[in-house]
Amino acid sequence: MKNEENSRIIRVVSLNMIVVGMTTIILGTLLPAMRADYGFDYAFGGTLISATSVGTVLMNLMTGFLTLRIGQKRSYLALILVGTLGFILMLLTRNPSVLLIACLMTGASKGAGSTYSSGIINQISGEDSSLMNAVHMFFAVGACLAPLILLMSVQGALGWQGAVLILAIAGMIPFSAGLRMKLPALQIQKSSKKRVDWGFFRERRFWISEGMLFCYMTVETAVIGWIVTYFRDAGAAAENYAQILNIVCWLAVLAGRLLCAVLAKKMSTPRLLLILSVFSMSAFVLMLFLHSLGGMFLVMILLGLGFSGVFGCCITNAGELFNRYPVSLGVFTTLASIGAIFVPAVMGAAADRVGIAAAMRILIVFFAGQTLFSAVNLIDHARG
Repeated sequence: MKNEENSRIIRVVSLNMIVVGMTTIILGTLLPAMRADYGFDYAFGGTLISATSVGTVLMNLMTGFLTLRIGQKRSYLALILVGTLGFILMLLTRNPSVLLIACLMTGASKGAGSTYSSGIINQISGEDSSLMNAVHMFFAVGACLAPLILLMSVQGALGWQGAVLILAIAGMIPFSAGLRMKLPALQIQKSSKKRVDWGFFRERRFWISEGMLFCYMTVETAVIGWIVTYFRDAGAAAENYAQILNIVCWLAVLAGRLLCAVLAKKMSTPRLLLILSVFSMSAFVLMLFLHSLGGMFLVMILLGLGFSGVFGCCITNAGELFNRYPVSLGVFTTLASIGAIFVPAVMGAAADRVGIAAAMRILIVFFAGQTLFSAVNLIDHARG
């Protein structure tokens, strides 16, 4: 019975991760079309990207508290619906303030979906990162579908609004499937139900893992948000080709997560994190200097492989702490998202002054930081 319930949980989480992947990618995919339709500048585009990160951060901060107050399943399913409502709101108005609210809602749903999904998988898998990477593979499936849906909508004369409507409907699928699942009981001490235990702040592994995820989420959000605009406006590719390059990147992420699920059984999580960090930093630096279409295809494959397993491995790296401290996972992902709030907006403001190509170079600092924390993490684990 337990295996049957675990299988149901994995199916629901996998479906939700597809929607989370679509939600995460869609704004960056839509941004050129929205800018052309609404006429806003780079700075406001960056603000919209940052607004999704604000929603993610606020919801990550609340997930642990909501779990303690109304239960994990109720929180998880209710917050899936928030994304659907956000997409519907995005279709109803062109008002900039309302667009910001819609982005906040979709970001909140994305953050809750990712955090709860990771926490639930961590509960049923222990410290085995192979299942975590396998489930996060479905994020990449959704990420591949988002630009494909947009291309089909535009070709079918539905426009970018058609793609948004499809995402709103897609959010109802994991919600409906999740109504019947039974989540395992959290191992929470009785005293923890009355007061929050903040002991994880004293754990060295928490902060090392935090540093890695902070840098990764910053570059992931910024690259996802600006990559199509960068390809088009920097002259590397026309918009249709830019969308195809985006799909290529996420197909590589998908393949990389399958590969990471295999590698996780053959090498330690810290070693895998360092390899992925070096790989993604090298690919990004190459991207800034290569401008041929063929070169971009190669770089996007390499970048996708480098991105593929970082989030899941960071969660696994500190997984034992998340089981002991129920609030810690929400705090962990909240702190990691701070860079994702500010950096895309800073890049948008910089792009209005010096161009999007120069603004993208800001991210080199965070790629280097991720690699440094990964090296420290490997050394720390080797010392025991």
